[in-house]
Amino acid sequence: SSLQSSIEDRHHCARPSARSFLSAQVEAPRNQSFSRRLRKELSPYLPGSQRRRLMVGTRQSVRDELQKRGCSLLRAVEHPVFDFLCAFMIVINSVIIGGMVEWQTWHESENRYYLMAADICSLFFLFELILRILANGVKGFFCAQ
Repeated sequence: SSLQSSIEDRHHCARPSARSFLSAQVEAPRNQSFSRRLRKELSPYLPGSQRRRLMVGTRQSVRDELQKRGCSLLRAVEHPVFDFLCAFMIVINSVIIGGMVEWQTWHESENRYYLMAADICSLFFLFELILRILANGVKGFFCAQ
């Protein structure tokens, strides 16, 4: 591949060191297959820990590239207003749970309005979770630093 040949030409050896790979000029990612191409080219030369470290950086660069291109879902999920709205819903949910507990200390039946409000909060949190997974990807959501 082009990356391998350019590094081999630069260092005049059949097996360059991991440091030379990390310092090599790599083209900017144009799509999400960049990390797959990079992993394929680097896997024979890098030990596991360095490969994982490089792949985390590559995922971050792909994410930065998506953000630059204007991925509106990613920008919306990472916007401070979205975080404020989620924090506000957490506070509202806490108040609702407190109201439900207070209601149940004085009444034997559950208040259906508290239950509906709790269900609405649960649906909001599910919607938030789905949006964050769609924006960051499953790996990005669970494995991001």
